[in-house]
Amino acid sequence: MPEIHVMLFASARETLGRATVNVPLAAGEESLLAGVLRARLGEIFPPLAGIAACSRLAVNQEFADDQAPVRPGDEVALIPPVSGG
Repeated sequence: MPEIHVMLFASARETLGRATVNVPLAAGEESLLAGVLRARLGEIFPPLAGIAACSRLAVNQEFADDQAPVRPGDEVALIPPVSGG
């Protein structure tokens, strides 16, 4: 079954205690829209739901809008919002 490998950073990484997760594609899916991938992250990993909802995805080192396709083999990173002083 194909899957999308997602790197986690900042609060997402701290929340799950690991640097990467894999999101399986359903039968017949060849890709996911970035917005669907963020939602699926929250479904598969409930502690990430709130973080994923307000995070951005970077696909192949560029920020992706919710309509961008994401395919297995793409470099995908979940980038939570960052604050600081």
